[in-house]
Amino acid sequence: MKALFLIIILCVIPAVSGFSSQFDELDKPPEGAHEGQIFLGADFSMGAPLGPVIKAEKRYLRGSYYNFWNTGLAKQLLVDHLYFSYGIMFEYMPIDHLGVRLRLKATSVIQRTSFGSNFQNWTKKLYGDYSGLIGPSLHLTTRKNWDIILSPLVGYSFGKYIAAPIAAQLFQIDFLKQTDYLYGSRKRGVKSLAFGTEVCFAFYFSGGFFLSAGFDWTMNMIKFGRGFLFSNPQTKMFYNIRSKPKLHCVGMILTAGYAFYN
Repeated sequence: MKALFLIIILCVIPAVSGFSSQFDELDKPPEGAHEGQIFLGADFSMGAPLGPVIKAEKRYLRGSYYNFWNTGLAKQLLVDHLYFSYGIMFEYMPIDHLGVRLRLKATSVIQRTSFGSNFQNWTKKLYGDYSGLIGPSLHLTTRKNWDIILSPLVGYSFGKYIAAPIAAQLFQIDFLKQTDYLYGSRKRGVKSLAFGTEVCFAFYFSGGFFLSAGFDWTMNMIKFGRGFLFSNPQTKMFYNIRSKPKLHCVGMILTAGYAFYN
């Protein structure tokens, strides 16, 4: 997948440079989004993952405890989840108010224990993928130094899912070997359709630089192919998740880059 990202990047850069003859001086006042505008930037988003995947993880750990032998205390095993993604975006506006946006990104969902600041905590990766999404981009303004942008996107993801990563670390789950071979490993390579929406407020600066911030939502329709079969050694709760669950990532997104041909 990394090779695919590199190929697309190498295709985008010549496309942008092909318009170099139409670039105006970089010290001119910003004109905002309009017909013929090209945007190239980098983005970063962070927030909370939601949906059946996260519910399955928390349900599996419910009622579990971890013993801190050095203190003689046992703490309830609770986990929090966080996602972050980063990537590049490219957009071309064939007409005023409407663009075509391409977004390439890498996403990670991490799981972390919440024992408190006075105790050791563990962080493990639950899910990660590489995605390519494309769709229309609707701009509220034309030739202004500010804008509100709505971008519904659709695409495809290639990733890896690792069930119960914290439990495997803290419980040293050798017991998985008793049942793993019937339903495969808890580590799965997955492919999924991806849908997303960005709603951002953008500001254009002199010289072509732009900065936007807003809301980002992505839904991955994961396909495991087959279920999981392993249990919690403390509660005997089986890891229960559908073969085609949804993973929602909801958070804030920040994008910075340059607007060409303005």
